Amino acid sequence: MKYSPYSFSKINLFETCPRKFKYKYIDKIRTEFKMNDVLEKGSYIHLMLEELAKNDMVAQNVAYNFKHSTEEQIQEYKGIFHDFVFSDIGHHYLNNPEQKFFGAEVEFGVMIEEGKWRSTSYWNKKALFRGKIDHANSGDGTMHLLDWKSGKVSAFPAPLQLVMYAVWCFLEFPDVHTVQTAFVYLEHDKEKQYIFKREILEALMKKVAEKIYNIEHETEFPMNETKLCEFCEFRLQGICSPKSGIEFADELMKYNPSRNSK
Repeated sequence: MKYSPYSFSKINLFETCPRKFKYKYIDKIRTEFKMNDVLEKGSYIHLMLEELAKNDMVAQNVAYNFKHSTEEQIQEYKGIFHDFVFSDIGHHYLNNPEQKFFGAEVEFGVMIEEGKWRSTSYWNKKALFRGKIDHANSGDGTMHLLDWKSGKVSAFPAPLQLVMYAVWCFLEFPDVHTVQTAFVYLEHDKEKQYIFKREILEALMKKVAEKIYNIEHETEFPMNETKLCEFCEFRLQGICSPKSGIEFADELMKYNPSRNSK
């Protein structure tokens, strides 16, 4: 594999804009990472939930080096954490006697060896894909794998991330017959569940393999012009430029050849 190990964010970047994928993972153009208050909010709440799960203690005073958030915002973050812990969904996943805490920030990897898929270490350089799971519980042949989401509820969250969780889990734990995954929206007491049964493991692996195949066999890496381009670090640094009228017309003809036959 040319671009492995893959992750959900890596695959999602390709589907969002193949050109940006090329800049980041093939050309390996480095850009400056810029933290902001929104990222601090998500990182801080995730960290508090991780500490709470691991240490079974109130984690609101966990140390965090804030640089972009005001004191008022920090108090807001703590309030979101508190409200979630005592919400119905928070109680269900954090204090449910029917579910046993398995781990927080669970690292995983999946590799193909001699034609067979198997679980492996996150750090294995031969991994096909890898990732980290925010929170995991186990119970009676079922694994509950969660991804905490701060911010607004997404109308159409991409389930591929959760499919990758499920594939690893079935490979790692032969006795698990059901993987119940969910995007958990911390500020809204809402979740979106995706439940996978072991009997569809082959179909799940095929779904991931198809996504990776498309990337491995891409040759052109076209730009996908969207409203998000104005925030792209490669656009801001002048590495990527907006499409000209001629480029846009050429692509229109390429993908709509019938228009050129009249």
